[in-house]
Order: sequence, then C-alpha cells, then structure tokens
Amino acid sequence: MLFYKPVSEILYHTDLGTYHSFGIEILQGEKRILFVADISTDRESVVKLAEICSQFQPSIIHFYDIVDDFLIRTL
Repeated sequence: MLFYKPVSEILYHTDLGTYHSFGIEILQGEKRILFVADISTDRESVVKLAEICSQFQPSIIHFYDIVDDFLIRTL
C-alpha cells in the first residue's frame, strides 16, 4: 500500500525570492519511492490531493499525470 504525504518546503526563485510551497512524497512503508516538489503554495489543496491519492491508490506511474491535471484545474 502506498501513502501519499504532503511535504512543506521553503524554496527560492530569482524572480520570486523565498516562498513557502508544498510537494508530495509517496511512501511504501517507510521507504520514499517518489517525491514531487513545489506542487502548490496552497496547503489545503495539496493535502486534499494527497488524501485522495492515499484513499484511491493510483498507480505510481500515473502520478505525474495526476499532478498535471491538478495544476490545470487549479490555475
């Protein structure tokens, strides 16, 4: 079983300066098998995405597409 966990990040971009963003790590047991950084600055949205993925257990090979769809819908 996979666990999708939101991760808080402090990042820097030359145009934006320092900003707070959230990514998602995918865990299998205690082992991190994938990490997607800087998905959104909206904590609640990333938490909800992680919860949905943990509940429905999509295949890890589809996760980048799921994040792409999430970003398109939140723009």
